[in-house]
Amino acid sequence: MGIAATVATSYGQGVISFDNYENPNNAFDVPVTWSTGGEVASGVISLWVGTGVVASSSLLTEIATTPLFSASGHNGWYDMSVSGVGLGYAQIPASIWSGSQTLTFQARGTSGSFTGATTLWQELPDTAGGSIDPVSPNEMINGPAPLVIIVPEPSTLALAGLGAAALLALRRRQ
Repeated sequence: MGIAATVATSYGQGVISFDNYENPNNAFDVPVTWSTGGEVASGVISLWVGTGVVASSSLLTEIATTPLFSASGHNGWYDMSVSGVGLGYAQIPASIWSGSQTLTFQARGTSGSFTGATTLWQELPDTAGGSIDPVSPNEMINGPAPLVIIVPEPSTLALAGLGAAALLALRRRQ
């Protein structure tokens, strides 16, 4: 155990639990939902991370994915340990975390052709009272933030259909 801790610390790799299911440490036990209401029944959730306090999600790197599952008759839950994905937690590469910095996270989800993303949030190393640890995966303290999968408004789809019909009508005239 001492060797594993030394190796993980020397390379700076960290680990953290990635879930929204029965997290006793915070109020982020919120299922993934549709923008139109209701819980999402199936899909894939990914965890993205960046070094320091990052303001743009385009600067983040994907480090883990896990499927949604149903629990107690409710949809919209994800938990790497329940799903049996990888080692059951997210590993933060040494290229992103040296062991002492704050990290910025974002969860992103897809269900069919629809997508969504959480707001960005930060987690501190456990040595600074946070949740990121080199060896033992802890529950996140500040996240994951609620995730909403966006469904386009019906009027948006109707306008797209009218546009396509107009293009076809113009094409037929020529």
